[in-house]
Amino acid sequence: MVLNFNCKRCHTNYDFEVGRLTFDENGDGALEVQPNCPRCRSDQWLLSELGQSQATAVQLSDLPSPGHLRPETTAHDSPC
Repeated sequence: MVLNFNCKRCHTNYDFEVGRLTFDENGDGALEVQPNCPRCRSDQWLLSELGQSQATAVQLSDLPSPGHLRPETTAHDSPC
């Protein structure tokens, strides 16, 4: 997966292939591959605004669809 980053050192925005993006139960993300700035080679980065949106889209796509959040009702559970 490609995410957009901002270098803390030279302030360049860049895209970087991070491999797989995973989230723990607290919603904290982990990158499979740590990015390096293509301009200055620094490994000090922040997700850019675009990168934040990209990561959020991945996190939300992992959630179950709304119809699957509640247990299914059976004929036995039905009030009729």
